[in-house]
Amino acid sequence: MYRYYLAHPSHIAPHLMAWQQSDNGKELFDSNGADSATDGDLGHR
Repeated sequence: MYRYYLAHPSHIAPHLMAWQQSDNGKELFDSNGADSATDGDLGHR
């Protein structure tokens, strides 16, 4: 899980995780941008 978190950082704040990933059958990628989600950020603090 930690490696997954490290592989998908937010572009705004690298200590946070990008809010959504998708699977295209070949790889997981950050979809809908690589920003973090407010609800996750609030729980993080």
